[in-house]
Amino acid sequence: MRNAQWIAFYRVIAFPLLWVVFFISKFFNKKIKKGFEIRQKVNGVYPWLNFPKHSQPVWLHCSSGEFEYIKPVIKHLKEVMPEQQILVTYFSPTYADSIKNFKGVDMACPLPWDTWHNIRDFLLHHRPRCLLISRTDLWPEMLHQCYTKGILTLLFSATLSSNSIKIRNKFFKKIFHWVYSYISAVYCVSEKDKENFSLIVDPLNLKVTGDTRFDQVQERIKNPKNVRRELNPYFKQASFIERIGFKTEKHPERIFVAGSTWDEDEAIILPALCPLKRSVRLILAPHEPTAEHLEQIKYRLHALDWSYVLYSETDAWPAESVLIIDQMGILADLYSWGQMAFVGGSFKKTVHSVMEPLASG
Repeated sequence: MRNAQWIAFYRVIAFPLLWVVFFISKFFNKKIKKGFEIRQKVNGVYPWLNFPKHSQPVWLHCSSGEFEYIKPVIKHLKEVMPEQQILVTYFSPTYADSIKNFKGVDMACPLPWDTWHNIRDFLLHHRPRCLLISRTDLWPEMLHQCYTKGILTLLFSATLSSNSIKIRNKFFKKIFHWVYSYISAVYCVSEKDKENFSLIVDPLNLKVTGDTRFDQVQERIKNPKNVRRELNPYFKQASFIERIGFKTEKHPERIFVAGSTWDEDEAIILPALCPLKRSVRLILAPHEPTAEHLEQIKYRLHALDWSYVLYSETDAWPAESVLIIDQMGILADLYSWGQMAFVGGSFKKTVHSVMEPLASG
């Protein structure tokens, strides 16, 4: 198919079917339901149009947690162009508050549904100078209209595994070849990623520039957030040698940080660690600390007869209890408390980034 045929197929068949799936799913999935809610009109205006017109921002887009890859880009842009307006869009509502509150973000809103009129109105309203996409979340209508309007579109911190369906399946290979044809340049993490992308992207549009998440992790280590260090029973007195894993008579316990966990991870980790609760202190940071997920964690701990405290509610972290992290944005700093770490996701689908615990030693 040619580009005109692909986009016609997407507009008439593919996206309407996808939207129906989303619509039905919202009755069973609170996250998807929230996605619909954040895209509703407020006082008759869609949230992505509730900003000054024609501000010509640098537009950055992420799905959700991929905002971590955007942070160092925003920081650099504001250093070299302090007056430049920065617009960040996101698909999932999970990271919405973190994005809106990040220094350097002038405008933040959910990405419009990927329809012709929504994207047209969005682009006419803002007139972005360029579009920078973090890692993934490529929407065909968004890319098509940016391409036809001459808006430079870049994908950065991009990675593609050798067993990805994008290159292993002939049909999907054709689809993603079409989707990536709208992108001006793809900035890959590694040479291997570049090699894989070359199967669906013009090699002239590929460049290896590394992973911006490394920059963000280094920045976090240099400038840690004001986490509640008083909850760490060993922070004040522990030496560096003790913090990196050597037990002493004074500090017989080790701290185990389980980060970005899902229900599937907790079903394995909690029963495994419970018999060790006298020698291991557990910090449990769920990937999505929703009220429902926190209740599931509490239920599991009750069943194991294991006490717990919530980070936002407690003044101390008692021995033989789990410290549950019930807020977003502080896990990277909590990894430095521990000597052992588990990164969630692999029992659900794929493991989340291990970069932060590695950088914390």
